[in-house]
Amino acid sequence: MMQDFVTCDIENFMAAYLPFIPSKEDVTDCIETNLKPVGLMAQSELPVFTNFPASPAADDADIENSINRDIYDSLNSIADAIGTFSSSRRPRNRYRYNKIPRRTSISDVDSEFDNEVDACFVTDQALTTDDRRSSLGAAVWIGYIVSNTCEDRMKNNRKVVNAALRIMNCDVRRMFTFGITIEADEATLSYYSRSHCAVSRTFNFVQNPELLISVFMSFLFATESELGYDPMVQLQNDGRYIYQFPDGNQSSVFYRTVHIISGYPLSHITGRMCRIWLVEAYDPATKQAGAQAVLKDVCLDSGAKTEREIQNAIFEDIEAFFDSELSLDSPQLNDIKTQHRDLIDSGEYRQLFLEIILDYVGPISKPVVPSSEPKDHYRTPSEIVNRKRYRVLFKEVCRSVGDLETLGEAIDVIQQAHTALQLLYCAGWVHRDISIGNVLAHRTDDSLPWKVKLIDLEYAKRFPPDNYEAVVDPKTGTPYFMPTEILAKQYLYVPRKKVQTRDRSKYTKDANGLSRDIVIHNFQHDLESLWWLILYLIISHIKDQSTEDWQGPVFQNAVERCQNWAAPIFQNVIDLSSERRICFNYSLVEATVSFIPESVAPIAQLLEINRATLQHAFVGRVRDGYLRNVESYALVHLDFGDFLEAIQGLEKKEWRKYSLKTLTKFSTLNSNPRIPAFSPGAGACLSSPGNVKAKRGPEQNPNLEEQGRTEGSHKRGTKLKKVA
Repeated sequence: MMQDFVTCDIENFMAAYLPFIPSKEDVTDCIETNLKPVGLMAQSELPVFTNFPASPAADDADIENSINRDIYDSLNSIADAIGTFSSSRRPRNRYRYNKIPRRTSISDVDSEFDNEVDACFVTDQALTTDDRRSSLGAAVWIGYIVSNTCEDRMKNNRKVVNAALRIMNCDVRRMFTFGITIEADEATLSYYSRSHCAVSRTFNFVQNPELLISVFMSFLFATESELGYDPMVQLQNDGRYIYQFPDGNQSSVFYRTVHIISGYPLSHITGRMCRIWLVEAYDPATKQAGAQAVLKDVCLDSGAKTEREIQNAIFEDIEAFFDSELSLDSPQLNDIKTQHRDLIDSGEYRQLFLEIILDYVGPISKPVVPSSEPKDHYRTPSEIVNRKRYRVLFKEVCRSVGDLETLGEAIDVIQQAHTALQLLYCAGWVHRDISIGNVLAHRTDDSLPWKVKLIDLEYAKRFPPDNYEAVVDPKTGTPYFMPTEILAKQYLYVPRKKVQTRDRSKYTKDANGLSRDIVIHNFQHDLESLWWLILYLIISHIKDQSTEDWQGPVFQNAVERCQNWAAPIFQNVIDLSSERRICFNYSLVEATVSFIPESVAPIAQLLEINRATLQHAFVGRVRDGYLRNVESYALVHLDFGDFLEAIQGLEKKEWRKYSLKTLTKFSTLNSNPRIPAFSPGAGACLSSPGNVKAKRGPEQNPNLEEQGRTEGSHKRGTKLKKVA
């Protein structure tokens, strides 16, 4: 978490992050009219807090006795008096300073937890009569301790950071939040956002009480948006949120959350924090609900294209490609164009992707103060990017391919997903995030077949990129389906260098360090992700099959053998395990024959043939220098289509009934709309794919009904002679 923390002096912090800086006149008037008359400040020429004439911990001997006394209680009275100040510049808000006893239970959106902080600026609505507080009404978190040892400072800071992390995770409205830590007589201000976190240098509030008064005034007279609340999101009493979307006609439409589909809490404050909601159209005037839709809420880099912009660009490039004439130099690419001509002419190709109803781009986050310094050596302030809140509303309510009932249904959808990837390939785009959560299934009636919806185009990019440089940006992804080369950060083909036995220059020419090709996500990586997805759907549901699917003693300990083999291959880590490397480089049939059910054994054989084909293509393309040659990917794309057709054409159809239903299912319509609906997904034999901190890559699996990549450079190839 410290990678995105910066520090700056108190003056710059206040100017950059506080809601506003009160004028000196208002601070002086507040002291004279509100603090001195009630005895909170001494009647002296120099401003002095009556209860803090000196440091609360003057020497070590006092610390032990001071810890258990309410040394800082008078801060409550000071804040209350400041709150009664009458200013013509700003109205008083509904927040007030409130001390929180350690025994207090704090509730957030879906749980309760023991309080750690000492006080907060909170609304009266968040205070209850049963010694409980709601974190949803707290805007500024405060921690204090009489001791100012290094250990106690860290402990005090940690409890405020934890509170900020929790509220940023659980309350959709938060764009940012604040904190104050006090150790003895030294105070520090902090600001927490999805872009970065900032900490001021300490100031002595005993020697400089006017500064603390100014800070309190800023919080007590701030607007809600200045305190970090998004004005486009409202929280109802029942715990559901109402999102507001401008409709372009100087009015707005509203959508109310039904339940959350996907929204993993982050272990760090900064980042995308993608939430996916099932929502319903809502009329605040009549309080009537309408049609359901899916809403994706995410924090993007300020310069990133939105999902709508990317989708429109892809559609334009697809149509431009199919409007062009057939090329005599690209017979395989022509074959793909001919196969899908009718889809383009009819416009039905758009149905392979989710239909966007509305989207909204929020304001850009506050920038880093130019004079800031990093809290550690990992990242400089110049490397921290601003973020913008982005919301996109999709028409179709879908389910993940992993939540379908049978493997037959899943393969049908994956085959359609391959068609979508072929269109992206023709248009010159790589998806870069093929996973179990981004290949969705949709139908309007139970009697109809499932139709694919390929989603999360947020990280799709044109290939080859002009600069051909790697993107290094901390994000979250699903490593289960990431291509081998992307996880390894190394191409499968590593050329051997010719080395002369007696050549002294070889010891000096590379003295500045070894050079290494940077791996870039290409068209074939998307295909490999589909390969891993098919394998995962089979392997993760071996436990759910009937014993009749095995012959003789094969069933004995089959599930355990499967688990032992698959666990190190499917891991939620952004590294390539040796077991996963072996899986993609050596015979799959030999590795799985001892536990694979008879009904899907033919598919395992076809997966093995396709694995060898993919591996051969990966190696040959790098060896021959064709990485940047778009036409060099056509043959492997056509072959992958043949592979899927071969599965569909298997003589025995028992594989279609292979169950993808786990032993335990959870309802997506949770009785409490505030609590995330949980779907175990494809995970009877393995844990479900999870989101982990990656060097780059998408974080969430959007638009479900339930529920790292690196880039690089290589020379451009001549004409033709993947994470999740």
